[in-house]
Amino acid sequence: MNVAKQLQTKGYVSRGWLGVLIQPVTKELAESFGLDRPTGALIAQVMPDSPASEARLQPGDIILEFDGHKVESSGQLPPIVGNTPVGKRVKIKILRDGKPRTVEVTIRELKEEKLKTAQDRGTLGTLGMTVADLTPEEREELGLKDHGVRVVEVTGGPAAEAGLRKGDIIESVNHRPVKSVKGLRELLETLPKGKPIPVLIRRNDGALFLALTLPKS
Repeated sequence: MNVAKQLQTKGYVSRGWLGVLIQPVTKELAESFGLDRPTGALIAQVMPDSPASEARLQPGDIILEFDGHKVESSGQLPPIVGNTPVGKRVKIKILRDGKPRTVEVTIRELKEEKLKTAQDRGTLGTLGMTVADLTPEEREELGLKDHGVRVVEVTGGPAAEAGLRKGDIIESVNHRPVKSVKGLRELLETLPKGKPIPVLIRRNDGALFLALTLPKS
């Protein structure tokens, strides 16, 4: 059911939930896991009491295909899962201990209260990172009057692929200043998906541009 129909029939949009934290498969990790090239989404953590735990997915599993959709990079997985109908039983092709396997999992709903809590914390799930507004003291110390947000966690996905790290200060995205977590979310909604976007960060008293690719929804 698409967004418009969900809003019309239920008054809100339900999102599929698998319950894993993922990270990109780098060239080095691909070699260590027996892959001939970087591909898939590497599971770093499985949430308790989640569809993933019920399906006995494990840290170290590499998701190669989800419900018939090939997963070439970790950033592709979250929107695919989010758009999967709640209650649907899907097949997931994984690589475990160097051998391909297929598991089945029933997708559950990402509850609104969980989503709201995540948003209040500044979690940008589709990008794989959590950000926070700077305190007045941090702004003064960094010499930033009215812009900048701090990266407090990177769990994988496009953020990790772009090279963002915990502690980075995001100053601008696509040459537009980022003044708050709310402002960052609103800005990201207006930007094109599937193509690199320049992100200016501050790291260790130096400035650095990174290329962040927003996942296609």
